[in-house]
Amino acid sequence: MLFNFRGQDIYYEVHGEGTPLLVLNGLMMTTNSWTFMVETLSERYQLILVDMLDQGQSAAATDDYTQADQVELIKAFLDFLTLETVNIMGISYGSEVAIQFTVKYGSYVNKLFLSNACPNTNDWLKDIGRSWIEAMQSPLNFYLSTIPIIYSPAFYNNNQAWFKKRQELLLGVFSQPGYLERMKRLITSAESYDSRSELHKITQPTYILGASHDLITPLDQQRELYEAIENAQFSVIQSCGHASMYEKPQEFLGALIGFLETPAPLSIV
Repeated sequence: MLFNFRGQDIYYEVHGEGTPLLVLNGLMMTTNSWTFMVETLSERYQLILVDMLDQGQSAAATDDYTQADQVELIKAFLDFLTLETVNIMGISYGSEVAIQFTVKYGSYVNKLFLSNACPNTNDWLKDIGRSWIEAMQSPLNFYLSTIPIIYSPAFYNNNQAWFKKRQELLLGVFSQPGYLERMKRLITSAESYDSRSELHKITQPTYILGASHDLITPLDQQRELYEAIENAQFSVIQSCGHASMYEKPQEFLGALIGFLETPAPLSIV
């Protein structure tokens, strides 16, 4: 299904019924990335998947943008769906958009689940992104620069048959006309991200899920979020890299569902 944002078609899917759960993709993810979780989550919630600007089946951006534009896209999307409150789950790039959305439009957010998140694009993360842009001379260079570092070394080494199939699939995606230009805009859009001075504005129950072998957003960044957000919980998936939902899907789902189904504590006035 499509909705229009500033003259551009944005792709989305809605599965199931119940309390709305909006999922915000990581940088290279799309609505298709969640196929293996749709059945489990849609049995419990109204699962809402969306491709943001330059992702998946949504339109390619016609101009440069920042994550602030993705925030406005999500606001327009929820208004389009006439949803007053949702639970939000964001991973990596999507968690950054989720944080900024909650800061600006907190009345829409019931609970906030952040996986492999960070409070700002620091020099480490910025230069990783720039190295990916430099690797865009060919789809293979881009694959070799991005995919191994997203996973833990043990998972990468022990699942080579899966990664060979993954490489074949992703090289086909990366070779599509305009795809790498989309990735360049997405990477660049995150360079100015810095939520540190506004994290105190997030009062919603928040769950921060880290991974012990995350080289993209190391654990100290999740701890910084945990310490700055008042009603936050924090846990770590052990022996796992940045793509935690692929490496340890049961632990990922267990943390998400457990958080969403635990009643929020009552406020004492």
